[in-house]
Amino acid sequence: MLAFGWAALRALRSSKYLYIRAPQPELYDASQDAKAERNLASSSPAVASTLLSQLNDLRDKTSSSRDNKPDLALTAEQSEKLSALGYAGSSSAATSPDPLQGADPKDKIEISNILHTGMIAVEDGRYREAIPLLQRVLDDSPNITAAQAQFGIALARVKRYPEAIVALKKAVALLPDSVEPQYELGLALFETGAWKDSVPYFEFVAKKRPKWPDAQFSLASVYARTQHVPEAVDLLHTVLELNPDHFRANLLLGRILSLQHRPDEALPYLKKAATLDPDNFEPHAFLADNLDQLGDAQSAASERQRAQALKQSAKP
Repeated sequence: MLAFGWAALRALRSSKYLYIRAPQPELYDASQDAKAERNLASSSPAVASTLLSQLNDLRDKTSSSRDNKPDLALTAEQSEKLSALGYAGSSSAATSPDPLQGADPKDKIEISNILHTGMIAVEDGRYREAIPLLQRVLDDSPNITAAQAQFGIALARVKRYPEAIVALKKAVALLPDSVEPQYELGLALFETGAWKDSVPYFEFVAKKRPKWPDAQFSLASVYARTQHVPEAVDLLHTVLELNPDHFRANLLLGRILSLQHRPDEALPYLKKAATLDPDNFEPHAFLADNLDQLGDAQSAASERQRAQALKQSAKP
């Protein structure tokens, strides 16, 4: 809840009483009020004060015990995944000196439910349905990182890129060490043609996820468009080492090599791309240009005809 900008809740049951430390303290006589419907905090301040002291003493003791236990800290990746969902990945994430600062989570049940519904909608690909739900959450609690990131993703999926970029930049500011917001921001910038602006985000992701082929490919793709072709070629080889069947990496590497007048080297990559996605016109169009370089006019004409037919069939 701290990650949402809401207050922490702590509770203690002692004898017949249940005490809840919250922005508005709560005290219940469990022996007579099993459903905790009658808050006695204001009418029994002495009991509430005593239980608050006991709760604080218990927390101090258990905190000391935790300090003496072996280090069970999450890995950076585990912490990052939790943070992306709006949860603190470690105790250091709670930076407020007073955990009671913020809204009472019990008053935020409706917002929490709307957040859950919105995130499920994004996961299911129902982006237009998710956008107003997540907007409502952010209007109420703008520091919920999960809502901010998912809002940006949903906007990007319906091609509302300028709005998506604003939302994703906020998500990155809230979660500077998280991969997903940076990757999605890079993609949104790329789609608008802001290739140079997308570079640092893709570089961040590629460094954090060296074994993720799509991360390396995204960086290679933007390098190829920003006058860093040798670096792009190196990255594309890395992608194909990780996943030899990566369609876009085969296609882009083949195209670059063909444009560099290295048709013999380009040919196997373009053929592989055509095999991986036989209904895509691009590999056949690039193959046609490459076969012309190799002097095989007949095969080039056949590939060009195939590309044209596929392009026509793909039109709505």
